[in-house]
Amino acid sequence: MAFLSIIIIFLLIFVMRILAIDSAESQSSVALLSDDGLFTQSAEQVNAHAKVCLSVIDALLTDRGWTLADVDYYAYAHGPGSYTGLRVGAGVLQGLHLVHPKPIVHITSAAAYAHAVLAMHLFSRYVRIVRNAYGGACYHCVYSMADEKLKLERAPAMSELDALPDDGMMTYFIPPLLPLEYKNNKGVHLFEARSGQTQAARVAQLAWQSFSGKYEAEIYDKVQPLYLKKASDWQN
Repeated sequence: MAFLSIIIIFLLIFVMRILAIDSAESQSSVALLSDDGLFTQSAEQVNAHAKVCLSVIDALLTDRGWTLADVDYYAYAHGPGSYTGLRVGAGVLQGLHLVHPKPIVHITSAAAYAHAVLAMHLFSRYVRIVRNAYGGACYHCVYSMADEKLKLERAPAMSELDALPDDGMMTYFIPPLLPLEYKNNKGVHLFEARSGQTQAARVAQLAWQSFSGKYEAEIYDKVQPLYLKKASDWQN
């Protein structure tokens, strides 16, 4: 029985096909991940999610010879991010789910960035991920990685930009802006993606890893966006 379970898990991980969507950033991106490899494409237009999201999905599926029926799981970058972008992505994904119902793996944007950063900095175990929010505030959380397993260490919190913990931890801001007050801080960086990699690709990779126990992702049958909030909302 144990051997059969191992075989089933192996087949689930190495035969499944994932369609990942990210619209939390300024440019929508899509990725397809399977045992054949990782393939990704982003929209050329900025802040045009409603116009281009479906066309990018269709172009990538066609290019790889997939149809929607080939998809086993959806992976969704559910935020936190901009209200408009996340809402468009949620609508697109919910529409795809109605046509081809499959589980939706929810990946936070911060987790996808943290995984990419810690994979690049092999001698650093912790990273703080920060996203600019409203009115001089920011959203931040801390992740760790050990034995290739990503773990949330400090739950998401909201604070003023100038009140971020000064504890020497490696800190990365989510693009596009690194606040002026942090530009001369050697421990604070603006995330720069590797050439050819998109946020959807990072989301797809983390979704894949969740099936091998290297990340605890949430899986739902409905899309559940995580919108950025105002600082006052976090206090209620």
